[in-house]
Amino acid sequence: MSYPVHFETQSAHRLELLGRHRQPSDQLLHLRAGSLLMRLGRDEFVLRQGDLFWLPADCLHGLTLWQGCQFNRIRFSVRVRGERPRAAGYLHHHPLLMPLLERLERQLAAAPLDWQGHSGRLSRLLADLLPEFKISSHAAAPIDKGVQCALATVRQGGDLTAIANACQQTQGLSPREVLDQFKQQLGLGLIEWLEQWQLYQTLQHLKQGLSEEQAFRKAGFSTQEQYQQAQQRYRP
Repeated sequence: MSYPVHFETQSAHRLELLGRHRQPSDQLLHLRAGSLLMRLGRDEFVLRQGDLFWLPADCLHGLTLWQGCQFNRIRFSVRVRGERPRAAGYLHHHPLLMPLLERLERQLAAAPLDWQGHSGRLSRLLADLLPEFKISSHAAAPIDKGVQCALATVRQGGDLTAIANACQQTQGLSPREVLDQFKQQLGLGLIEWLEQWQLYQTLQHLKQGLSEEQAFRKAGFSTQEQYQQAQQRYRP
């Protein structure tokens, strides 16, 4: 990290498990498209387009990027002075933050960071805002209850039928309404999200020593063919 503020963009063309790690610098994650799964201690957070999440230095975390996920990662080194949040969490939207991030992203798409130029001034302004950052355990724009219900059922191992039944019984939503809400808020269809969740679970089970068949069946795939087709779509 050659400058006190470092800006990078990452995109996932397939399901990517980045593993658990720590960073020596504070980080701000800005989800530009799609969704990702963050593991933080024993908790898991689903971040989606528009979310801002703060990770303090040396915070152990793991990221799993769903296909189509795009996000900005802004790192702040110890050379950036001033107070900043000491706990991980969702960042409340500051009135200057989003316009500043969008402007900086456009600048860096056209040319590398020039610390003495316009992109450098924008980066320093971003660092100046750190004392005003406010952290919350909840996203600034909460996920709709129907989508929350669908995600909870997925995590419990439910299939599409179980998801539809749960959303109908608890939220009064039709299957079409659930599908539309899910795609709108997570940037990915429910079926695609579910299959990638099952692949993610399969990989976790394999790490625990299960055989491949035991792992994919425990993750929710009913046949080896279904599992292999998902592998081809999301893990080529």
